[in-house]
Amino acid sequence: YSLMDAYDVALALERSQSSLYAAVVPSTLTDQHATNGAIQGELYALAEGIACSNDLAVILFSGHGEVVHETLYLLPHGVETGSRAQIASSDLTITEYRECVARIAQKGHEILLLDACYSGDATVLTASGPGELSFEHEDWENGAFSKALVEALSDADYDGDGFITPVDLATFIKARVRDLTAGKQTPDVELNSHARLLYAN
Repeated sequence: YSLMDAYDVALALERSQSSLYAAVVPSTLTDQHATNGAIQGELYALAEGIACSNDLAVILFSGHGEVVHETLYLLPHGVETGSRAQIASSDLTITEYRECVARIAQKGHEILLLDACYSGDATVLTASGPGELSFEHEDWENGAFSKALVEALSDADYDGDGFITPVDLATFIKARVRDLTAGKQTPDVELNSHARLLYAN
């Protein structure tokens, strides 16, 4: 359900954040448009588009992940997955992905969300812990992580001040994903900010 994850999260952000930010500009790359080169190009353009230090970029990768020789690879559209050697030679490592995202963090705020199997081998806010699968269900039409993220935008304002901090977001998503998956999936979190970055819808 990666396609629905992308659209649902983009729509939820657009609907919930327009009163906090002057403009909410979602950009989604799905299916054949979500190639390695297109993803890196979009991240570069996003970094160039950050106008001030108060700008926020929310980046979601919802797709497959694979660990090869202790390195997490994100598997965008069109990658060769026939062997571990093909994955290692053609796909986007989490290190490369984070280097692209680091350019954004130098100019403004960013929240990096990884909804992929084994994404806990990376850091920030990931769908699952190291060695864990990421679950989806036809009743949700989403992955558990993306479903929890969409719900968090309206339900994670724990102190009632109208804002959602990264701590609020992480606390809500972690508990909700564990609940949805009966404890089989636990998001992993690295927090670098406690700022009020999201508006509670």
